[in-house]
Amino acid sequence: MPFLLDDILQLILNDKSKKYYLIVPTGKMSRKIKLDLVFNNFSHTTSPIKDPKVMTLNKFAEIFFNNLFADKNYRKISDAFSRVLFEEADELSNLQFFKGNNKKSNPVILDKLSNIILGLKEDGILPFNLEKDLENVHHSGISHIQKYQDIYELYKNYEIKLGDNLIDSKSILIKINQKLINSDYAKLINNIFDKDTVVIFYGFTEFRQPEIQFLSFFNNTNLDFAINFDFSSINGPLFGNLNEIISNFVSVGFLKYDTDIMYNQAAPDAQFDISDPHISPGK
Repeated sequence: MPFLLDDILQLILNDKSKKYYLIVPTGKMSRKIKLDLVFNNFSHTTSPIKDPKVMTLNKFAEIFFNNLFADKNYRKISDAFSRVLFEEADELSNLQFFKGNNKKSNPVILDKLSNIILGLKEDGILPFNLEKDLENVHHSGISHIQKYQDIYELYKNYEIKLGDNLIDSKSILIKINQKLINSDYAKLINNIFDKDTVVIFYGFTEFRQPEIQFLSFFNNTNLDFAINFDFSSINGPLFGNLNEIISNFVSVGFLKYDTDIMYNQAAPDAQFDISDPHISPGK
């Protein structure tokens, strides 16, 4: 069985020459793995392990962001603060469909609209993207166009309220990608991480487009980098979108390894090099 979690944890515990980052989908999984590492290490060495780097993708991106923009005066805001900004943006917005003649939107409706907008932002869709889509909607004669116009208007004014210094949780990957795409990204990444760093993604079943773009920048860097998927091309994907996700990673330069084949062809105690950025779909 390829790249089982136990294999990865043993690698982290036994290989002291590398600095490992294990990226997992949820905070709950992160906390459990950290406890497993602490207990396993203590049972073998009777000494504590130094702060195991097990975290979610959001936390990994936040650490990266803090290093990348160390010279900037960004102020990260909470979800509650974001809600206040949406209320202020609502007052600025002429929402003909959702407000009508009222000065403010109904709080329940505003909550739904803010969730829609933050979901769009998490997918990397910004106001200027919506503006282009609105032009197409106008030309195609789709009904209820005012709904789309209202969402665009509220989103645009919310971003105005954020301004240049405030940043919500959905902005972090967008800011990172904008910075890296216009820079010598390999040099920036190499400056943030030690050359003996290993980054392993484990347990993910989906990635949003901004996340794929972010991870694509780790090509051509000094880091050892791997993404492991629980997937078999023979038996079919447990999650139907994995074929497309793996294709997306291959298209941005990742090498694909079938670790089922690798394990079957290698000796039982073989170790596999992850020095090239790669994805390992395997059962």
